[in-house]
Amino acid sequence: GESYTFNGQSLNTSGIYVDTLQSAGGCDSIVTLDLTVNEQYAENISRQICEGQSFTFDGQTLTTSGTYTANLTTVNGCDSIVTLDLQVLPQLTETLDVEICAGQSYLFDGQNLNIGGTYTANLTSANGCDSIVTLNLSVLDKIRRTIDQQICAGQSYTFGGQTLTIAGTYQDTLVSAFGCDSIVTLNLEVLDQLTTTLDQSICEGETYTFDGQSLSTGGTYTASLTAASGCDSIVTLNLTVNEQYAQNISQQICEGQSFTFNGQALTTTGTYTANLTTIKGCDSIITLDLQVLPQLTKTLDVEICASQTYLFDGQTLNTSGTYTANLTSASGCDSIVTLNLAVLDKIRKTINQQICSGQSYTFGGQTITTPGTYSDTLASAFGCDSIVTLNLEVLDQLTTNLDQTICSGETYTFDGQSLNTAGTYTASLTASSGCDSIVTLNLQVIDPVVVDMAASICAGETYSFDGKNLSTTGDYTATYTSAAGCDSIINLALEVLPAPTTTITEEICEGQSYAFFGKNLNTAGTYQEVATTSNGCDSTVILELTVVKQKNKTINKTICSSQVYPFDGQDLTASGTYTATFTSVAGCDSIVTLNLVVADLIEHNLQQQICEGQSYAFGGQQLTVSGTYTDTLTTSAGCDSIVTLELEVTSQIKTTVDQTICEGETFTLAGKNYTSAGVYTINLTSSSGCDSIITLNLDVLDAIDVDDEVTLCEGESIDYQGLTINASGDYEVTLTSASGCDSIIHVHATVLDAYREDVSYTLCQGDSVIIDGQSYTQAASFSKTYQAASGCDSIVTYAIEIIPEKSLVGIDQAICLGDDAILKVNAASNLDLYWEGPGLSCTECRQPKVSPTETTTYTVKTIGCTGDTISSQVTVTVYEAPEMIKPENVEIKKGESSTLTVQTSSPDVILDWYANGELICSNCKTITVNPDKTTTYTVEASNPAGCMAVADFIVFVADDCEFDKIEIANAMTPNNDGRNDEFLIRNSGSSTLESLKIFNRWGELIFSTKNVENDLWDGTYKNAPLNSGVYVYLLEGHCAAGDRFVKSGNISIIR
Repeated sequence: GESYTFNGQSLNTSGIYVDTLQSAGGCDSIVTLDLTVNEQYAENISRQICEGQSFTFDGQTLTTSGTYTANLTTVNGCDSIVTLDLQVLPQLTETLDVEICAGQSYLFDGQNLNIGGTYTANLTSANGCDSIVTLNLSVLDKIRRTIDQQICAGQSYTFGGQTLTIAGTYQDTLVSAFGCDSIVTLNLEVLDQLTTTLDQSICEGETYTFDGQSLSTGGTYTASLTAASGCDSIVTLNLTVNEQYAQNISQQICEGQSFTFNGQALTTTGTYTANLTTIKGCDSIITLDLQVLPQLTKTLDVEICASQTYLFDGQTLNTSGTYTANLTSASGCDSIVTLNLAVLDKIRKTINQQICSGQSYTFGGQTITTPGTYSDTLASAFGCDSIVTLNLEVLDQLTTNLDQTICSGETYTFDGQSLNTAGTYTASLTASSGCDSIVTLNLQVIDPVVVDMAASICAGETYSFDGKNLSTTGDYTATYTSAAGCDSIINLALEVLPAPTTTITEEICEGQSYAFFGKNLNTAGTYQEVATTSNGCDSTVILELTVVKQKNKTINKTICSSQVYPFDGQDLTASGTYTATFTSVAGCDSIVTLNLVVADLIEHNLQQQICEGQSYAFGGQQLTVSGTYTDTLTTSAGCDSIVTLELEVTSQIKTTVDQTICEGETFTLAGKNYTSAGVYTINLTSSSGCDSIITLNLDVLDAIDVDDEVTLCEGESIDYQGLTINASGDYEVTLTSASGCDSIIHVHATVLDAYREDVSYTLCQGDSVIIDGQSYTQAASFSKTYQAASGCDSIVTYAIEIIPEKSLVGIDQAICLGDDAILKVNAASNLDLYWEGPGLSCTECRQPKVSPTETTTYTVKTIGCTGDTISSQVTVTVYEAPEMIKPENVEIKKGESSTLTVQTSSPDVILDWYANGELICSNCKTITVNPDKTTTYTVEASNPAGCMAVADFIVFVADDCEFDKIEIANAMTPNNDGRNDEFLIRNSGSSTLESLKIFNRWGELIFSTKNVENDLWDGTYKNAPLNSGVYVYLLEGHCAAGDRFVKSGNISIIR
């Protein structure tokens, strides 16, 4: 299981291993390992001792059965494990239960015993250990039996050959099944007549059957029956007839609403009935009288004049149409008022009238002289305004202007005159409308027209003027007639223009072109074109064109890796050819080409080994630790050169040799002999020239000396490491351990005798005994051979005797206080049973009746199979009805909730809650309810025994709006006498009044306030008293629960 490290290997197999090292002188050093893997030594020892004895093992004194292990070391230093299986044989004990009759004796351990008691005998068992037999001796007195018997008054009981009719105690002596005397005592009880009272309730209309009669009337009834004891039993019945529960409910809803009753949504007026069940199980009849209130409707037909308004449902109306208002009537239902409003237009008439300037016109009682639009308002047959509009036009005097032109020397006739002088002339005429018309003449006399003209033509051209073609510069005159028919003189100044010549000199770059008269020129030369000048004459243009050639340049450059070269706005870091285009002083392209070379980084790797403790010079440092080191140098080109050193520091070789030898042996290593245990160090040189250190851990093993015990049965023999053992004694065996060292075992042998025992059983009939997993119910005698704790044979002889047996098993039960119980027991039907306890209906019967008021235990007896009295008990547990502590009835407002809590006498009481005969919560200590009307809640409490108690709670629901506490007057007499002069509203309830509006019969709002109880209406509108009549009020507010309500009704003014 161990391993040995040699030459870097972990070895765990015997063999010869060789390693070649290098000495300090550089020569080979050969190390040879002869490895022996010693086996682990293990031995098992079994031992037996008697209870109370001890066994010494590995320096310990052992007294308890178990497996113990000792770890020793063999002579070669390996583990030697000795395992001891120690068995402590128990002291054999046996108990005998023996019964004899008074006057008899029993032989035990050589003694004749006749006194009851416990006796002990110490014997030696077959394994040599103590065997203790205990005798429980019972000396039976005379068997005494008591019989409790009941008879009815007038009956008799036979006992000991006598016929008994009187209550008392009687005795008779018999012989039991054991042959001992048996004394029977009779307790005779003469039973009186039994009387029982029953309390029963039924529902009205039901019947209860009692003594063959069907009863339907409450009262007390008596029946004579036969009790379970066979005696007369008089039963009295107190019968209660519970009345049928009936309730009438009246409810009003508005048309369109519904009312939920008995699971139905009702919308029609009528009487409805629901049949429910009360908590007592009787019928509960609820009758609903439902009234559906119709929706109130009213139609108003109203006419107003245009520009008037009509107030309706808070709105000011001025447009014809039909309007609807939804109000709330005094019953709380919708009241719909429909208004048919007609707006009568005004009657309009227009008069258009003309008068001459200076005249007048009479309209609406006025004398009008000024033009304009005038209105007059009259009253129509409907009482609305009739408007007449006058559009009056005052005609001015007609004035006409005439503009007339004549040539100088001509005349113009106007109003009978011949005019030849320019000027303004006036004439007065009469227009078609009958008003004056004035004509004004503006006369103009035109002088002759003289026009001066200037013109130019190109040399070689002609100019047409007054029918002539002119080509010479000069002044010319022509006479014409104007559009007005008068003379027009034109003077012409003519100029003849010469043809010019222009020369242009231009340069372009090679590859460019020059646009010249629609041509793109790219070749040097002289070009000529004819153009037109701004005056329209020919112009000769001469172009002298020069083409400038493109310039090119090449640059060769080398840089180091990690350097950059700026070129044409770029930072270059990679080898390559780059081109840039520049502009020369002549404005033409100049192309520069760059050939860039990036020199690579020079890297060189070195690997070096040194021994631990040496150093290596690198990059100006003395290195002593293994690792990777870097040094940067500069090449002839000026770039970096990186040298990387991988340095390995070889550690000193250290080897450990663990070796075990037997006492007296020698171990040789590296030319030296070792005989004593210890730690040794040897220094060598490895093949790498570094030091190699070997550490030897040498262990010298002592000889093993072990004690062992063996046990064998009588007649057996065993082979112990080649030695045959068949008799008790001490033996010595010498062995060689797994390590090869001597191991001496001292063997202590014990031969055990065989064990024998007799066992007898006495059973009642029906009983059984289990022997070796087999059940025996019949008499038998047989022997069985076992292996004792020592492993030797143990012979047991069994004898089984059967005696007829009788058994009783009582059946417990639980009742509620006030209930009866029938006592029951599991027993053979032929057994005579005798009961003991208070309140038994009989004592010598199979199932007596009892009515305990507290938990009581009753005893039932009979004669057993051995003639003794056997008994059993029946416990009747009496549970009281659970007690409840409930709160008082509560009152809440509609919409609120209430928490009902019941405290009980015990935490295991279950509470079930009912409302209207329906279960609403099961097993709830507390419930929260929010009924919308007064409701009775019933809680039933039951404990684990099924006993019950019932209680009722009433949750009264108050009307949260409390309309009955809002007092509204229906009439007022505003005559300032200090009595009933204002419309009074009082509210003593929980509701909040928020606004009051009052309307007249046309729906016009005549009063409004948000301070209902303090800002009182005095019967006026716009500070004027209103006439006697009926007016409508609309009252708005919120109930205590936050619901909005609207109440409306009538208020009468009486004057």
